[in-house]
Amino acid sequence: MPSFIRLPLKFALFLKTYYNKTVCSFLKESILKMRKVFVAALNWNTDEDALSNHFSAIGPVEEAIIIKDRDTKRSKGFGFVTFANKEDADRAIQELDNSELDGKTIKVDIAKERR
Repeated sequence: MPSFIRLPLKFALFLKTYYNKTVCSFLKESILKMRKVFVAALNWNTDEDALSNHFSAIGPVEEAIIIKDRDTKRSKGFGFVTFANKEDADRAIQELDNSELDGKTIKVDIAKERR
């Protein structure tokens, strides 16, 4: 094969490999975002185990995190819950929004990307 054909062919293979990795990474990240819900108005004493237990009534919880102040390590009053699938995340928004957790009414919504 002449060298002037090999170079574009190698470049095309590189682009195909790079493009597929980028698309797969983007899709994986997008799917993960759809399974994550934002939880606001948490009691400052609520811990991650209590948050996970509250949401596990809907479906399997992969991760429950509460955002804390980096200096005081005290809860900022909000967190995120990641479900095993999108349907459970949608159901959690429907069923657990305005529910009570540790004496406070919590707000549940789909997690949005940081701006």
